[in-house]
Amino acid sequence: SLEPGQQTDPIVATTTLSATGNVGLDQDVTGESMCTTYTGSTHCPNSSTSTIPENNQVVATGTVAYAQGAAISSTTPIEVEINVPKSTATSSNASANAYWGIRVPGTITFAGSYTGENTFTAKVGESSAW
Repeated sequence: SLEPGQQTDPIVATTTLSATGNVGLDQDVTGESMCTTYTGSTHCPNSSTSTIPENNQVVATGTVAYAQGAAISSTTPIEVEINVPKSTATSSNASANAYWGIRVPGTITFAGSYTGENTFTAKVGESSAW
């Protein structure tokens, strides 16, 4: 429900990563631009009036101002140090959140629901964070 020129501030949307094995986890993130015509096989055009570039999406390890988030890329994964500890019981998995925000460029003139795709890849975290 953002208008052109607006952003989520602070960033509050979350995704949760859970550890089911015996190691702690961090997360690598990549993403695609967003538009009203995006599908997995049809990516967005390079248009300032109808596309939200992927680097207008940011990710962080907590609720912070939009400007403090790390911009995502379609080509270079961003490591998010969410430091999920290793699970110590089979009855419950350890988990942690990544926080998301977006800025809609002021040049957007096409109204509608914008869609894109983000990819989250769990990776073994530093053992000191387990």
